[in-house]
Amino acid sequence: LLEHYGEVEVDGSLVYQLMVNPDIDITVYTDVPQLEVVAGIANQFITRHDVRGTYVSNHLDFEGRYPHHPKGVYLGLTVPIGRNKWNLDIWFMPRGAEAVMDGMAQDWYKQLSTGQKETILQLKFELIGSREYSSSIFSADVYRGVVLGGVSAVGALKSWLGKQKHD
Repeated sequence: LLEHYGEVEVDGSLVYQLMVNPDIDITVYTDVPQLEVVAGIANQFITRHDVRGTYVSNHLDFEGRYPHHPKGVYLGLTVPIGRNKWNLDIWFMPRGAEAVMDGMAQDWYKQLSTGQKETILQLKFELIGSREYSSSIFSADVYRGVVLGGVSAVGALKSWLGKQKHD
Protein backbone atom coordinates (compact mmCIF):
# COMPACT_ATOMS: atom_id res chain seq x y z
CA LEU A 1 0.00 0.00 0.00
CA LEU A 2 2.65 2.56 1.01
CA GLU A 3 4.77 2.12 -2.10
CA HIS A 4 1.94 3.69 -4.14
CA TYR A 5 2.70 7.00 -2.41
CA GLY A 6 6.48 7.13 -2.70
CA GLU A 7 9.76 5.39 -2.04
CA VAL A 8 9.54 3.38 1.22
CA GLU A 9 12.51 2.92 3.58
CA VAL A 10 12.70 1.28 6.99
CA ASP A 11 14.62 3.46 9.43
CA GLY A 12 15.23 4.05 13.13
CA SER A 13 16.08 1.65 15.92
CA LEU A 14 15.41 -1.46 13.81
CA VAL A 15 18.07 -0.38 11.30
CA TYR A 16 20.37 0.87 14.08
CA GLN A 17 19.95 -2.45 15.94
CA LEU A 18 19.00 -0.47 19.06
CA MET A 19 15.36 -1.51 19.44
CA VAL A 20 13.89 -1.77 22.92
CA ASN A 21 10.26 -0.85 22.21
CA PRO A 22 8.21 -2.79 19.68
CA ASP A 23 8.12 -0.09 17.03
CA ILE A 24 9.25 0.24 13.46
CA ASP A 25 10.09 3.55 11.81
CA ILE A 26 9.22 3.87 8.14
CA THR A 27 9.79 6.80 5.79
CA VAL A 28 7.77 7.30 2.63
CA TYR A 29 9.64 9.77 0.42
CA THR A 30 7.19 11.77 -1.65
CA ASP A 31 7.71 15.03 -3.53
CA VAL A 32 4.90 16.91 -1.79
CA PRO A 33 3.48 15.30 1.35
CA GLN A 34 -0.16 16.23 1.84
CA LEU A 35 -2.14 15.89 5.04
CA GLU A 36 -5.30 14.98 3.12
CA VAL A 37 -3.56 12.12 1.30
CA VAL A 38 -2.12 10.69 4.54
CA ALA A 39 -5.54 11.00 6.20
CA GLY A 40 -6.95 8.96 3.31
CA ILE A 41 -4.27 6.32 3.82
CA ALA A 42 -5.09 6.27 7.54
CA ASN A 43 -8.73 5.71 6.64
CA GLN A 44 -7.74 2.63 4.65
CA PHE A 45 -5.97 1.23 7.72
CA ILE A 46 -8.80 2.09 10.13
CA THR A 47 -11.10 -0.42 8.45
CA ARG A 48 -8.63 -3.30 8.81
CA HIS A 49 -9.35 -5.80 11.59
CA ASP A 50 -5.62 -6.07 12.45
CA VAL A 51 -5.07 -2.36 13.11
CA ARG A 52 -5.95 -1.28 16.65
CA GLY A 53 -5.08 2.40 16.47
CA THR A 54 -4.30 5.16 14.01
CA TYR A 55 -2.97 8.67 14.48
CA VAL A 56 -2.20 11.40 11.94
CA SER A 57 -0.17 14.50 12.77
CA ASN A 58 0.79 17.47 10.58
CA HIS A 59 4.42 18.60 10.96
CA LEU A 60 4.67 20.43 7.65
CA ASP A 61 4.52 24.01 8.91
CA PHE A 62 4.62 23.51 12.66
CA GLU A 63 7.22 25.89 14.10
CA GLY A 64 7.24 24.32 17.56
CA ARG A 65 7.84 20.76 16.41
CA TYR A 66 10.51 18.73 18.17
CA PRO A 67 13.93 18.97 16.49
CA HIS A 68 14.01 15.20 15.93
CA HIS A 69 10.72 15.31 14.00
CA PRO A 70 11.07 15.75 10.27
CA LYS A 71 9.10 18.28 8.27
CA GLY A 72 6.35 16.03 6.99
CA VAL A 73 3.13 14.22 7.84
CA TYR A 74 3.14 11.46 10.46
CA LEU A 75 0.95 8.36 10.40
CA GLY A 76 1.05 6.14 13.46
CA LEU A 77 -0.45 2.67 13.47
CA THR A 78 -0.81 0.21 16.35
CA VAL A 79 -0.90 -3.42 15.27
CA PRO A 80 -1.02 -6.49 17.55
CA ILE A 81 1.59 -9.09 16.67
CA GLY A 82 1.60 -12.05 18.99
CA ARG A 83 1.25 -10.75 22.54
CA ASN A 84 2.76 -7.36 21.74
CA LYS A 85 1.29 -4.21 20.29
CA TRP A 86 3.66 -2.88 17.65
CA ASN A 87 3.75 0.75 16.64
CA LEU A 88 4.46 1.66 13.06
CA ASP A 89 5.77 5.23 12.89
CA ILE A 90 5.37 6.28 9.27
CA TRP A 91 6.63 9.65 8.02
CA PHE A 92 5.66 11.08 4.64
CA MET A 93 8.20 13.68 3.52
CA PRO A 94 10.34 14.86 0.64
CA ARG A 95 14.01 13.89 0.61
CA GLY A 96 16.01 16.46 2.54
CA ALA A 97 13.25 17.04 5.11
CA GLU A 98 14.62 14.39 7.47
CA ALA A 99 15.24 15.40 11.05
CA VAL A 100 18.81 16.43 11.70
CA MET A 101 20.79 14.75 14.44
CA ASP A 102 22.86 17.86 15.21
CA GLY A 103 26.55 17.07 15.51
CA MET A 104 26.12 13.46 14.42
CA ALA A 105 27.61 11.82 11.34
CA GLN A 106 25.13 10.50 8.77
CA ASP A 107 26.16 6.92 9.56
CA TRP A 108 26.70 7.49 13.32
CA TYR A 109 25.09 4.18 14.26
CA LYS A 110 27.65 2.24 12.22
CA GLN A 111 30.45 3.85 14.25
CA LEU A 112 29.14 2.89 17.72
CA SER A 113 31.35 0.84 19.99
CA THR A 114 29.90 -2.19 21.74
CA GLY A 115 29.96 -0.19 24.98
CA GLN A 116 28.01 2.69 23.44
CA LYS A 117 25.39 0.28 22.06
CA GLU A 118 25.01 -1.34 25.47
CA THR A 119 24.70 2.07 27.14
CA ILE A 120 22.06 3.24 24.64
CA LEU A 121 20.03 0.06 25.11
CA GLN A 122 20.26 0.30 28.91
CA LEU A 123 19.22 3.97 28.94
CA LYS A 124 16.31 3.34 26.60
CA PHE A 125 15.22 0.35 28.71
CA GLU A 126 15.32 2.44 31.91
CA LEU A 127 13.48 5.36 30.30
CA ILE A 128 10.69 3.31 28.76
CA GLY A 129 9.06 2.89 32.15
CA SER A 130 9.06 6.64 32.78
CA ARG A 131 6.46 9.13 31.62
CA GLU A 132 9.27 11.23 30.19
CA TYR A 133 10.15 8.79 27.42
CA SER A 134 8.46 9.83 24.17
CA SER A 135 7.06 12.97 25.79
CA SER A 136 10.17 14.96 26.77
CA ILE A 137 13.06 12.51 26.23
CA PHE A 138 13.25 10.68 22.92
CA SER A 139 15.46 8.00 21.39
CA ALA A 140 17.26 10.71 19.41
CA ASP A 141 18.15 12.39 22.72
CA VAL A 142 19.61 9.14 24.05
CA TYR A 143 21.64 8.61 20.87
CA ARG A 144 23.02 12.14 20.95
CA GLY A 145 23.67 12.04 24.70
CA VAL A 146 25.74 8.87 24.47
CA VAL A 147 27.60 9.74 21.26
CA LEU A 148 28.17 13.47 21.79
CA GLY A 149 27.86 13.83 25.56
CA GLY A 150 29.41 10.56 26.68
CA VAL A 151 26.57 10.01 29.17
CA SER A 152 26.03 6.60 30.73
CA ALA A 153 23.19 7.18 33.22
CA VAL A 154 19.70 8.68 33.06
CA GLY A 155 20.60 11.51 35.46
CA ALA A 156 23.63 12.44 33.37
CA LEU A 157 21.49 12.35 30.22
CA LYS A 158 18.93 14.72 31.73
CA SER A 159 21.69 17.07 32.86
CA TRP A 160 23.35 16.97 29.43
CA LEU A 161 20.02 17.64 27.67
CA GLY A 162 19.36 20.60 29.99
CA LYS A 163 22.72 22.10 29.06
CA GLN A 164 21.99 21.61 25.34
CA LYS A 165 18.78 23.61 25.61
CA HIS A 166 20.68 26.56 27.08
CA ASP A 167 23.51 26.55 24.53
